[in-house]
Amino acid sequence: MKTKILSLAIAFMAVSLNAQVAIPMPKPGPAPTVNLGKSNEFKLKNGLTVIVVENHKLPRVSATLTIDNPPFALGAKKGAESLLSEMLGTGTKTKSKDDFNKRIEFLGARVNFWEEGASASSLTKYFNEIFGYMADGAMNPNFTESEFTDVKKRYIEGLKADEKSVEAAASRVSNILVYGKNNPFSEFDTPAQIEKITLQDVKDYYNTYYKPNNAYLIVVGDISTKDVKALAEKNFNSWQTGKLNIPAFPKVEEVTKTELNAINMPNAVQSVVSVSYPVQLTKKDPDYYAALIASSILGGDFNSKLNMNLREAHGWTYGARGGVSDSRYVGRFNTNATVRNEVTDSAIVETMKEIKGMTLNKIDQQTLNDVKAKFLGNFILTLESPSTVANQALTKKTNQLSDSFYADYIKNINAVTIDDVLRVSKKYFRPDQAKINVTGKLEQIAPALEKLGYPVNYYDSFGNKIDKPTSGAKTTTVSVAQITDNYLKAIGGADKVKAVKSIVQKGKIETMGQSGDYIVKATSNKIATSFTIMGMTFKQVFDGQNGYMSQAGQKMDLPTEMITPLKKTNPLFFPLSEGYKTAKVEGVVSEDGVEYYKVSAPEISRTDYYDVKTGLLKKTDEVQKTPQGDVIVNTKIKNYKAFDGILFPSESITETGPQVIKIVIDSGEINKNVTEADFK
Repeated sequence: MKTKILSLAIAFMAVSLNAQVAIPMPKPGPAPTVNLGKSNEFKLKNGLTVIVVENHKLPRVSATLTIDNPPFALGAKKGAESLLSEMLGTGTKTKSKDDFNKRIEFLGARVNFWEEGASASSLTKYFNEIFGYMADGAMNPNFTESEFTDVKKRYIEGLKADEKSVEAAASRVSNILVYGKNNPFSEFDTPAQIEKITLQDVKDYYNTYYKPNNAYLIVVGDISTKDVKALAEKNFNSWQTGKLNIPAFPKVEEVTKTELNAINMPNAVQSVVSVSYPVQLTKKDPDYYAALIASSILGGDFNSKLNMNLREAHGWTYGARGGVSDSRYVGRFNTNATVRNEVTDSAIVETMKEIKGMTLNKIDQQTLNDVKAKFLGNFILTLESPSTVANQALTKKTNQLSDSFYADYIKNINAVTIDDVLRVSKKYFRPDQAKINVTGKLEQIAPALEKLGYPVNYYDSFGNKIDKPTSGAKTTTVSVAQITDNYLKAIGGADKVKAVKSIVQKGKIETMGQSGDYIVKATSNKIATSFTIMGMTFKQVFDGQNGYMSQAGQKMDLPTEMITPLKKTNPLFFPLSEGYKTAKVEGVVSEDGVEYYKVSAPEISRTDYYDVKTGLLKKTDEVQKTPQGDVIVNTKIKNYKAFDGILFPSESITETGPQVIKIVIDSGEINKNVTEADFK
């Protein structure tokens, strides 16, 4: 009962509307003259390179420390760097975690750390102190067993929540397929792997790789180069270099023939479609600027060929992007779109058509002019930020670019011709040598994928090869009516159930490490839930016709996509819903040694699982229709408890992507204390 509207709210709050509007490009004018700004640079005796950009317009200063070690595979110690990132900033050898954080907060500053660097920003008058805090946290971290235990637990919980994310699985497996296993670009953390990492592993990683050998310190803002030099020498001169024994980046195999790789995510309601393969492209490459232009035309923005086809012409996705990215180590061609299951095969066909079209057909001059204007406009806008000057200086250093790289940017973009775009498209866009990676519910989409004519390989969500997935459901002659009757008998009998006109349930809700009070009131066609977490009250109401959500006093109407299934739902007992009249039995499925009747009710966008032995509803999968697209909500139902002679679930665990919500019901009342005012 309580999960339906709550999960609607969760789904709605879990996604954000990123409206995309096509804006016509202005006609290009003459190339402007730009001032790239000035940066000053010096080195400390330990090799730390310091880049300073003075800007005295505002009384603020920021600093960023970047350790530019080459990427390398960690193998059995993968995860040590992730836990280091979590542990840095949890106090130093001279300052406790609380004292460290309270002082920074008191000064209105920001200090952050990660496994390859740190950053700090504050008002000018506090910067000397805040800079010292950043240096202290980076050079003198206090790694304690108790903090490690807490950090490790939280990180594992986050990884477990992420296992249901279709997008995360798509990225994870696509990286493996493109770069190969045991490549620094394809390694990933798992709960099992993190469990093996010890505090000593974290210390060893820090002591070996958190060194100034390949480090850069960028300081931007209201400060002189002279003062930065004094600060850097005072705080970082004692930072000792180390011996870095980092292996050469492994060779990545080229794709010789296009193949289709299907990654199984049984909980997916949409498919993530990508076309990907490694390329060799750096910023120093003569093709770099033409490749930028070609990539933008193919999939760089709203007006790109991929987006205009998949989104605008067909309405299959909320956005399609793609193109070539450069790298000092190995570049990549990649497209990406999330589409409905039923059009997955069609989306692949159209994506490949657009990629191939770029290699066969010349673009027109107006298209080229528009894309150039976009690049030049964006480039000029970025120059308004002082940090751009510093970042450009860093990029030139790390990529070994010429001093004139950015000074010549406008000239080089303008020099790209129609023939250049066709030439680099033929070189870098390879529809006949690509990996088409599809992540989704394979029992639904695999038959259509196999008809596309490509060799098909099947993988699980961690990149392991598997057999072609099937539904796994055994046929049964049991009807929906029989399953419903057994359910009603199991919870107390049909007569008792039908006598229930309203219910109030109270308990606790837990999510994202926080807990609070929870209450739900419902009738056969109305429901109101509210919960309070961290002093903020969240409320969701449906009055039988319309509904709203409110958060911290801000009210938002439920959209039509959410209202429609609610009108056909009985919040008290789902099997009594109007939308259940067209439900059908999909068969008997097994999970963890328990057999369930699988019942799908498409009118209310849900699939229910009833324990064959007990008749009780134990699990639901709901597809929530939102303006941003479909969101899947999985709920496990536990510990039925009797209230006035009728069994209700006293515990549920709801998962929406990476978000997990646990509800425990402590008390319940039937046919009491519910009025129409509760649904206003």
